[in-house]
Amino acid sequence: SYYLTSNLTAAAGQNGITVESDDVTIDLNGFTLTGSGATSGHGIYQADTLRNLRVHNGNVVQWGGLGRSGVYADGKNNQFDHIQAATNYWGIWAGEGSTISDCSAPYNRNDGIQTGPGATISACTASYNSGDGLNADWGSTISDCSAYNNSGDGLNADWGSTISDCS
Repeated sequence: SYYLTSNLTAAAGQNGITVESDDVTIDLNGFTLTGSGATSGHGIYQADTLRNLRVHNGNVVQWGGLGRSGVYADGKNNQFDHIQAATNYWGIWAGEGSTISDCSAPYNRNDGIQTGPGATISACTASYNSGDGLNADWGSTISDCSAYNNSGDGLNADWGSTISDCS
């Protein structure tokens, strides 16, 4: 387990935090990870071969490098809660079987929240994104979410998915 004790700003081209192990918990402790804007890496990065990352309780902003995310965690069975992912290229990119709850994703240059298959997204808000608000792969569940003023779809879920109690 790791936790922040202050805000963190990364230099151009650098990731804020790179996760290189399974079963990691990061408590942002209410602090903000700030990128360098158009030249940034990812705010938090996890490769697709890893699993069981939990990130909660903070902000990831200005990770706007081409194809970069506030949180890019393409591994399996990850958990994200109480995160604001704003003004990034992608807000939160989560891998297969991930759970995202009580998060907000406003003003991102592409999708606010994007997931792999079998994800669960609940009580999240996505607004003013240049792509979709919430975009979930097949077999996912989206519930109690709100998506508005996005340039793409508000909510987009692939086959076998369920959307309930959303606006």
